[in-house]
Amino acid sequence: MNWLITGRGEMLLPGPGVAAPAAVAATDAALLAENIELLRENRQLRIQIEQLKEGRKKG
Repeated sequence: MNWLITGRGEMLLPGPGVAAPAAVAATDAALLAENIELLRENRQLRIQIEQLKEGRKKG
């Protein structure tokens, strides 16, 4: 009703089991941060793998 009269806020109220847009945005941000951290870790592991391969070739 508020959105209809003022044009502010969300057009639809979240139903049962449906997250509010702010909650979804927070979850998306948390998942993005976790994904970035995993990509960094993956990069470091790839570097270590390459170093181990090089060490095997020399040894």
